[in-house]
Amino acid sequence: MSKPSLLTPKKLNTLKLLLDDESPIVRRALIAEFKRDKEAAICFLLKLSKQESIHSLSAFGFLEELGYVDTVVEFVDFIHSFNYELETGLLMLDRTVYPEINPSDTCKILNDIANRVKELLVPPMSAKSQCLVLNRVLFHELGFRGNLEDYYNPENAFLHKVLENKTGLPLLLSALYILVADRCNLQLEPIALPGHFLVACFDEELPFFIDVFEGGNFKTVEEIAAAFNFEIDEKLIFHLAPSPVGEILCRNCRNLIHQYRKCSDKDLADLFKRFVKEFEEAYKKQA
Repeated sequence: MSKPSLLTPKKLNTLKLLLDDESPIVRRALIAEFKRDKEAAICFLLKLSKQESIHSLSAFGFLEELGYVDTVVEFVDFIHSFNYELETGLLMLDRTVYPEINPSDTCKILNDIANRVKELLVPPMSAKSQCLVLNRVLFHELGFRGNLEDYYNPENAFLHKVLENKTGLPLLLSALYILVADRCNLQLEPIALPGHFLVACFDEELPFFIDVFEGGNFKTVEEIAAAFNFEIDEKLIFHLAPSPVGEILCRNCRNLIHQYRKCSDKDLADLFKRFVKEFEEAYKKQA
């Protein structure tokens, strides 16, 4: 059970009356009060900052002093930077909706999973054998799985929530698989297919593919072609090429538009629609 906030609505309303006081003593006292429950204080100040009131400018000042970062602006800047890295991008995307999360906590969980995998690796092992160990840890020991029962829940598309709930969409489970493998010095690639996502290994003479949503099932090229009604030709080779990080992040934003619309959350659907537009504009500028 979570502890009740130290900053009650009554107390926050009292503190609001002091926001415009220019006395350094009053300002220090307010910062001390806000730091007693930083999350509640940031929510309160964010709400004030968006209102047309005499307190909005002061609220911005206190947000800066509390170390608040506008995570939406931060992610938009990341989009236009083209300095894409999968883990960083997913964590920044998470923080646009969950600004309170600490990315280092998510990284620690990924490190812990990878350390467990490393305990079971006995070199020399083929890439496929290493993936079997990864399957054992993720799907059998830890119980990660595709969320068929609640597929359109937006939590399936946020990395920290997938780690918490141990369920997710094909894209996020594939990303999780790749991030853990990378920590074990195993190079895997994301493969974006129409309506689905796979993981591939091209390090061995014969490439192999993994359906993480199906619990780590290995797939042949023939099985993939049959499942998606592809001819085994150059078009299939195009579909089975690694997907760039920017396209993965943009696709995840498109998933979230659909999921939030299903939840009738127009504001968050519009937020991710904005991110997709930012990706599209960034690519146009680069072209």
